[in-house]
Amino acid sequence: MKILLVIPLSNYPQMHPAFLSNTDFPVGFAYIAAALKQAGHKVFGLNPNNDTRYESAQELLKARLIQSLIETNPHMIGLGGLSTDIHFIADAIQIIRSVRPHIPIVCGGGIITNDAEYVFKRLRPDFCIIGDAERALVQLVEMLEQGSALFDTIPNLGYWHEGHARFSPRLRNDEPVDSYPFPDYEPFDINSMLGEHALVTRYQYRYTRSHPVPMTLVAARGCPFRCSFCVNNDDKRYRFRSIGNIMDEIRVLYEKYHFNILIILDELFAVHRDRLQQFATALLEGRARYGWDFDWSFQTHASANIDQATLQLAKQAGCFFFSYGIESASPTVLASMNKRTQPEQIEAALKLAEQVQVGFGGNFIFGDPAETFQTALESLEFYKKHCLYAHVNVGSVHPYPGSRLFDYCLEQGIIADKSKYYDNIDQVSYNMTRLPQQEWVRLMTEIMQFTSQCGVPVVETKAARQDPGATERERHGNGNRSPWELIFNCPHCSHGIYTRMLLVNEEVLQAYASFVTGCPVCHKRFIVKAAASERPDLY
Repeated sequence: MKILLVIPLSNYPQMHPAFLSNTDFPVGFAYIAAALKQAGHKVFGLNPNNDTRYESAQELLKARLIQSLIETNPHMIGLGGLSTDIHFIADAIQIIRSVRPHIPIVCGGGIITNDAEYVFKRLRPDFCIIGDAERALVQLVEMLEQGSALFDTIPNLGYWHEGHARFSPRLRNDEPVDSYPFPDYEPFDINSMLGEHALVTRYQYRYTRSHPVPMTLVAARGCPFRCSFCVNNDDKRYRFRSIGNIMDEIRVLYEKYHFNILIILDELFAVHRDRLQQFATALLEGRARYGWDFDWSFQTHASANIDQATLQLAKQAGCFFFSYGIESASPTVLASMNKRTQPEQIEAALKLAEQVQVGFGGNFIFGDPAETFQTALESLEFYKKHCLYAHVNVGSVHPYPGSRLFDYCLEQGIIADKSKYYDNIDQVSYNMTRLPQQEWVRLMTEIMQFTSQCGVPVVETKAARQDPGATERERHGNGNRSPWELIFNCPHCSHGIYTRMLLVNEEVLQAYASFVTGCPVCHKRFIVKAAASERPDLY
């Protein structure tokens, strides 16, 4: 059977062109591709991101999708994504129905898992899969091949019966994560995402390499915590892969793609100290045996309580960055979020990162129902005292479907109309606090002004020029931005840095283009102001 898997366009349809690096690629599609191929099916992929040939996102989607339907002539189409991808999926389904009305469409991902009944009825694909999709999708494909319609026998499946939506029994997937085939990225233009478009990934993932080739690896599924803002509340089991299985995938990926940065996707990766020690030791063995040369980063929870010796071992094995979910420095807000952390734990992690000289990252998200001017001030004071040189971002919390905050907003009437919520998803800011709307807006404005003006060091380039070695696709494949070579000194440790960055040419040539980066030696954050060099001999 031939299956076409369609990747969502980033920030559809508001931003066009939008660019996608492998670090933001929805890895679930690669796992599904691998499972289908293992079962003997032929898989095609459509990744319409990174294409600048069209005037609008809608025009791009229509042209590329119709072209793929004609070229591949699939027997089934797989769509999916997050709740924010609803407009893309809706438009894609409409296009498919107009061109190939009888091809079964299957929808999955977080958008289904977190609000299955509403989304299934609104988008009206032929089927939907809740939760892990690999096994269920293979079963569905085989059932359709056999001409059977016993859909109720496939767990976690949504389907239509006589015009009514039905859902088969929900069963927990206890299959070991090690049993899944390694993700297959080949159908999805992986080389472009690793190559020409690697510079569009977040700077925290690439500041140690001037020519970054970032790769991601999923080390676990699920999470036992129930943070109020998180959509990962359906599966409370934390199913992690064995170190040996992870090393096997690293070996396969490194031999195939020669990446030089690895991002571990597992929000609790080092929650058990022994696991980080085992991983670092195995990486050191891999470096000696296979010649691996890459930097890596990981996520974890503040309860991990990493000690200096363990983090030092990780650094020796190539670790350059780790992150926590900070969210707030107010004990009141942290309790409301059900974070099970204290500000002292974050402070300890920041000090540890500075001692070992690795990067530390995280986010403050303001706007929890317990937020007040006083709690916001607690977080801002903490930010000013501890986070100016760390890779810490600031924003507001959003009530996404699947989270306790979403349910709270529905119960309190903050979200009065679910349909309108989806229509304007990510375009509206919701005031979940007890502050009047005008005071809430003023608070967020002051927060953003405070964090943008509170003393992150700024350095000017010693030299900057358009990269003469850039490929034609690099020069013209990122809208009005192209790769620049830059030389500057770290304002913290004075280390001389050569790097490459995507910059808007006109801004650099006429005045200054500013961007945030980190030092590959001391790993602290700062801002660079780049202006075109008048002395090319500096290179």
